[in-house]
Amino acid sequence: MSTSKNKVPRQRFVKPVKKIGGLDEGVFYSQLEQEWKQQDTRHKKENESVLSNLIWLPLLIGVRLVSFWLSILFAPLNWFLKFAFGVKIDTVSFWEVSLSRRKETAAVAFFVSLIPLCGVSYIIAFFFVVFPLTTLPMLAYLFYIFMWDNSHETGKRYPFVRYWSIWKYYADYFPCRLVKTCDLDPKDKYLFCYHPHGIISVGAFGNFGTDGTGFSKKFPGIDLRLLTLNLNFYCPWLREILIHMGICSANKRSCNQILQKGPGSAIMLVVGGAAESLDAAPGTYRLTLNRQGFVRVAIDNDAHLVPVLGFGETDVFDAHTFPPGSLVRTVQDYFKKKLGFAMPLFSGRGMFNYSFGMLPHRRPIYAVVGPPVKIRAPPHLKGSKLYTTDEGRALVDKYHREYIQALTSLYDQFKNKWALNRSESLMVNGQLHSQLEFDHLQNQINDASKHIPPAIAVNTKTTAIPMTFTAKDLIDMSKNETETKIPADLPKKKPEEKEMTEVVAAQKSKSVLSDPHQTSESEVSPSSNPNPILEDVENEDKFDDAVAEMELE
Repeated sequence: MSTSKNKVPRQRFVKPVKKIGGLDEGVFYSQLEQEWKQQDTRHKKENESVLSNLIWLPLLIGVRLVSFWLSILFAPLNWFLKFAFGVKIDTVSFWEVSLSRRKETAAVAFFVSLIPLCGVSYIIAFFFVVFPLTTLPMLAYLFYIFMWDNSHETGKRYPFVRYWSIWKYYADYFPCRLVKTCDLDPKDKYLFCYHPHGIISVGAFGNFGTDGTGFSKKFPGIDLRLLTLNLNFYCPWLREILIHMGICSANKRSCNQILQKGPGSAIMLVVGGAAESLDAAPGTYRLTLNRQGFVRVAIDNDAHLVPVLGFGETDVFDAHTFPPGSLVRTVQDYFKKKLGFAMPLFSGRGMFNYSFGMLPHRRPIYAVVGPPVKIRAPPHLKGSKLYTTDEGRALVDKYHREYIQALTSLYDQFKNKWALNRSESLMVNGQLHSQLEFDHLQNQINDASKHIPPAIAVNTKTTAIPMTFTAKDLIDMSKNETETKIPADLPKKKPEEKEMTEVVAAQKSKSVLSDPHQTSESEVSPSSNPNPILEDVENEDKFDDAVAEMELE
C-alpha cells in the first residue's frame, strides 16, 4: 500500500493555446467579430442616408415594375406546376423585403449580368459596324481595343470603380468577410493565390476585386490587381468596367509587368481555374495545383506567395458535378480545352424567387489570407533556367511543395470554424488531405517526432525511411527499433535450465491465481513506479482522454 507521501498530484491534460497572427485564438476571433459588427453598423448608416436612397430610387422603381410583371407572367406556370407535379416556386413580394436587401441583390445581379453581357456586347458592336452613322467610330474603337490599348496588361489605369459604394452592398449580400492572419510589408511584392475557384469566384471578386470588405485598410500600401481571362478584355464596353476596377489579364506578360512596377505591387490569381470549377460541389474543397507556372512567376519577380482560402466559396451555388470519364464530364473537358473556360452545370436563386436562377445564395464567404511563403531565389536562376536546368526545376518543386504545405496548414487552422458543413476533407490534385504525402523526408520525420518520446525521436532521425511511409508508419518503425534485443554473444541456456525456468514460472502464476491478494513479481507497486504520473494520467476521465487523442491526431 502506498502512503500519502508517495502520491503525486494529478496532472490533467492541458490543451495548448493556439496562436493566430500573434494573438490567442479566442482574442483573435473576438476582435474579428467586433470589427465586423462595426463594419455592418457603418454600412447600415450609409445605407439609410438620403443621398443613398435618391441614387437608388430609379433602380428600385424599375425593380418594382419587373417584379410586378413577373408575378403576372409566372402565375399560370406556378399554378400548373403546383397541381400537376406538386412543385411550388417560392416567390417573394417586393414589399416583403427590406430596402437594404434589395440593394444588395441588385449589386450582385449587376456582377452576375457581366457574364452574359460579353455576348451581348459583340452583338451590339456588330450592329454599330453595320449602321452607317456609327461604322467609323465603331471601327476606330475596335482598332483601339485589339491593336492599341494594353492597359489590361500594365494596370496603369486608376481603379476608381473599385471603390464604388455598390460593392459594399455586394459584400453584405453573402456576406463576404476578409480575414487577415498577418501583416504584409509594403516594401515587398506579392502573388496572392485564391482557392477554391468555385463557379464564378464571387468571393475573390468581392474581397479582392473590389474594396467592399476594406482590403486597402487591412493591407495598406499593397496595390493589388485581380487577374482574369484575357478573353474578357476583348469585349467592347465591358472591358472598360473591368480595367477601371483594376482587373487585369492573367497572361504571363501581364503578371511580369505588374509585379515589376516596384514595392507594394501585388497580383491575385485564382490558380485552379476552369478545371477547378468543374469540381465545385457544395461542402467540398477540391483544389487543382498540378501546374507550377505561378511559382515560376513569383521566382522571376521575387514576389512572395500568399495562400488565400475562401471558406464557403463552393456553397453559394448548387453545382452538379460529374466524375471524370463520364459523358457529361468528357463534353465539359472538351469545351474547356477548346474555349479556355469551363461550363459547369449549376443553379442558384432568382431576383424574386428562392428556387432557381442565376444569382448565388446568401451564404457567408470567409476569405482567409495566410502567412506568405518567402521566395529567396539566386539571381542566376531566372527565366528559362527554371525549365531547362535541374537546379531550377528543383527550386520550383521546393517552393511549390512549401506552398501546398502552407495551404493545408491554413485549412487545418480554420476548418473547424468556417468549414463545419464540409462533406469531405481538403483534396489537392485528387488526394484527400489525410492521404497527402510530401516528398521532403525531414518534414515527415519532424511531424512524427512531435508525438513520440525524445529517445525514440532520436532513433527516427538516423533511420532510412521510405518516402512513401506516413507519419503513423514512422512511429511504428521507431517503436520497433527501440525494443530490447538479446546480443548474439550471450551464452544460451541449456535445455534442462530452460525447462526448470518454465516450471518455476508456472508455479508462480498458479499461486497468484489462487490468492488474489498476492502480488506477482511482474507487478509494479506505486512506490516503485518510475513514472507515477503516467498512472494518474491513465485514471483521467474520458473527456481528457478524448481531448488528448484528438490533439495527437
